[in-house]
Amino acid sequence: MMATKGAGDESRLRRDPAKWSVVDIVEHLSRAYSGTAKGFERCVEKGAPLAGDITFKQRLSQFMLIDLGYFPEGRQAPKHIIPTGELEIGSMLDATAKNLRWLDEAAIKTRAGSARARCSIIQSSAR
Repeated sequence: MMATKGAGDESRLRRDPAKWSVVDIVEHLSRAYSGTAKGFERCVEKGAPLAGDITFKQRLSQFMLIDLGYFPEGRQAPKHIIPTGELEIGSMLDATAKNLRWLDEAAIKTRAGSARARCSIIQSSAR
């Protein structure tokens, strides 16, 4: 967020029409944060994970991105997090900060719920 401090209308400009502008990237991240927060909240409500087991291909992709810093080009973002390009940087930064706080809170609740679920499973299997 600090990298966008003082950015104005020029942050909407795209040097390359095929690439996202600064505002587009911030909007994309904001949408991703809010979507992930919603997913965490659904997990807490259900009391169980919504996703299946991670595959080898997913683990390899995670390793390449997180550990090696390799981000493959040409991958399309999911439709629900593609930026609209209609927002200005100030309101987008405010929304992103709000969604990031929401994501942090939802992640903490999810971790706490997962820990309680694991404890109850361990306690019931010990009987």
